[in-house]
Amino acid sequence: MPQMADPAESYSLVTPSDETVVGCRFLYVGGAGTVVIQPYAGATAVSFVNVPAGSYLPVQCYRVMNATTATGIVALGGRIPAFTPLHLGSSLAAWWSADDHGTARMVDDGAGVISQHNDRVGGMALNGTTTQRPLWKAASFNGFSEVLFDGVANVLFSTGIGSLPVASVGGELWLLCRQLTAGATAGTRVMMSCGTQAAASLRGLYRMSVSSVNRAAVHDGTTALTDTLADLSSYAIVGGAWAGTTEEGRINGAVFSPASATIASLNTGTTRLALGASAGLASFANIGVRHAFVTTTLTALQRQQMEGWLAWDAGLQATSILPVSHLYKTVRP
Repeated sequence: MPQMADPAESYSLVTPSDETVVGCRFLYVGGAGTVVIQPYAGATAVSFVNVPAGSYLPVQCYRVMNATTATGIVALGGRIPAFTPLHLGSSLAAWWSADDHGTARMVDDGAGVISQHNDRVGGMALNGTTTQRPLWKAASFNGFSEVLFDGVANVLFSTGIGSLPVASVGGELWLLCRQLTAGATAGTRVMMSCGTQAAASLRGLYRMSVSSVNRAAVHDGTTALTDTLADLSSYAIVGGAWAGTTEEGRINGAVFSPASATIASLNTGTTRLALGASAGLASFANIGVRHAFVTTTLTALQRQQMEGWLAWDAGLQATSILPVSHLYKTVRP
């Protein structure tokens, strides 16, 4: 933590507000009173009572709330670092990003044809043979990069599961993607799957066609939970969570409708993780993938932080991808 003797990177007067983001690591309090601080977005505010005049509060401060009675408050010490998925710490099990192109994590066989993509956390390699290789595109995802799967044969997949959550261990899959199959096209397309292609042995993010409308679904190999509200066309943030005897889904910052389904006891297999197809290397999806994640079970706040980060990462925050009530619709996490 910064020391009091460190020079402040910036400093500014603070007007208490339940809306204004301060974002600093020190507060100077000129006039005695109570200082009510929200440490990060969505957190419960904490009251520091009887703070004497001329004091310093060496605390992370996201907002100085309107209930503050102290006066002459100055924010010191620079802004709080913005959230990234790395802030999930040990909850982040794997992360594949289209931004890895040009690094050792992604193998380009020429003209953007990708034969290997290693994740940013543990280095898990996803591979594709000659006919399976997807295509990296520099700016086709709202001006950002993506890995494009053709819906015919493209897939990247691992050998084994490594240290990802399997068996009865709860966990989640997340995608920031561009779903390109027409709603009228019948059949199931698997965007991301983890486990073994058998009953109750996998975790998957699916695209379904329901009455000629694209719908997101989560699947455990036996039971599909299919959203009935959001149209899974074009850009989407899709998440699935599995724990105990429950699977849940999220799309574009909101829970599925219905929100959850009861499944058999969680027993995910260890065959492979696949992007662009099922764990059985079939049901190919025509999607562009900007980011793909595997996590352990996240908190409600962490899920909102992920959704906010993904929307802002691709410049989609001003669109309807997040609901107006979302915590990070108008401010970065």
